[in-house]
Amino acid sequence: MSEWGTVFGRRLAVIREHRGLTQAELAAAIGKSEQTIRDWENIIRHPVPLSDLEQCAHAMRCSVRDLLGLIYDPIPPVR
Repeated sequence: MSEWGTVFGRRLAVIREHRGLTQAELAAAIGKSEQTIRDWENIIRHPVPLSDLEQCAHAMRCSVRDLLGLIYDPIPPVR
């Protein structure tokens, strides 16, 4: 598994939880299944298409850079 995939999975879970979203709510917001979100967070299903990264970022009001850990901020501000 790539390092970015591991970082993405962890960041997705942390940011999602901080935003008060369940896996089901995020899944509904981006048109994916709850199982897909679970797989991403548990680093089972990668790579994640850029369009899905963008949809996650939009739904959680953060940037793709935040999701990939390219900007160090434990909990990114709402954008």
